[in-house]
Amino acid sequence: QPALHTMLTSLGRLYERGVAVNWSALHQGQARRKIVVPTYPFQRQRYWLETKPQAAQATLRPLVERMLRVARRNETIFEQTISTQRLPYLADHHVYGVVVVPGAFHLALALSGADLLFDGAACVVEDVIFPQALALTTDGERLLQLIVTADSDTEAPSSFEIVSMASGSGGNEQLHATGRLARLTTPLPPTVDLAALRAQCTQPVAVDDLYASIAALHVTLGPTFQWCHTLWTAGTNEILAQFVRPQELRHLAGYPLFPSLVDACFQMLAAGALANGQRPTTTPLPFALERLTWYQPALQEELWVHAMRRSVPADETSPHDALWDITICTAHGAVVAVLHGFQMREVPASAITGSQVRNEWLHTLTW
Repeated sequence: QPALHTMLTSLGRLYERGVAVNWSALHQGQARRKIVVPTYPFQRQRYWLETKPQAAQATLRPLVERMLRVARRNETIFEQTISTQRLPYLADHHVYGVVVVPGAFHLALALSGADLLFDGAACVVEDVIFPQALALTTDGERLLQLIVTADSDTEAPSSFEIVSMASGSGGNEQLHATGRLARLTTPLPPTVDLAALRAQCTQPVAVDDLYASIAALHVTLGPTFQWCHTLWTAGTNEILAQFVRPQELRHLAGYPLFPSLVDACFQMLAAGALANGQRPTTTPLPFALERLTWYQPALQEELWVHAMRRSVPADETSPHDALWDITICTAHGAVVAVLHGFQMREVPASAITGSQVRNEWLHTLTW
């Protein structure tokens, strides 16, 4: 310590013990100026910087922050806190003016959980139902949980549920998806003959018309949800599309299937009606999926998607009651994933706006 600092410190301690100090001699030959200080204790007020809650561990996957095994209940829980701040691309999906987490997001979350459970092996997601849409407020957060329950028979598929609740406080629990997960035991399917499909699907559909027809159904899609580049149909029951990864998503990695890619597969189904000169008038959302078989990550910038509508049942009352089989492949025909038996259902505005209102309930403390 400097000599002056040491001397003054020692002098201060002597003064505290009652020793008389000749202050005039201490400051002799130096310029001095007296100041007035308060005779009461200083008032203090702290202004803490707001901090965001941190994950307990490093993120395991883009859609999985935490993984917890519950041994006695044979469960594995995967957690992710979602919001438009944490996952900005979610703000590109509006239904009736409300940010809605697409059903495709829940499929992508189930695949992320399966990817961790099965060490990256090919897998199957089956018997999926989407009972309730998940609406987000602009600045709100929801804690999303994928709860996987293993069967006592280790060879049997595991059941799963996807639920959400208010972030931080819990409560207001909602169920958004149910289904089963299993490791894939069948071999990779043969390469898709894209040239043959292109020769079969010859009727072009303008991509702008596709997105305009979707917007007319109160579904607004931002750039991260617009994968469709070129579109052809063969009547109303078969569709072929060339997808290009949106520029805004090219820096993201680690997804077995990107949520907006799967959602774009569902969007393109509207092209069947457009090819027949029809304009759907009711808003559809994903309702059920018989089976999603995932073979490999969709890493390529260019992908091709083929959708085939199954035979129309005689008692079908809405075009959304149809079942579709969808294949996603690379530009060379290598299969990425196959969706069997996808079905949509009409959704009234109250089903969306009502869930948003519930999520906006707040308790304010007044003193």
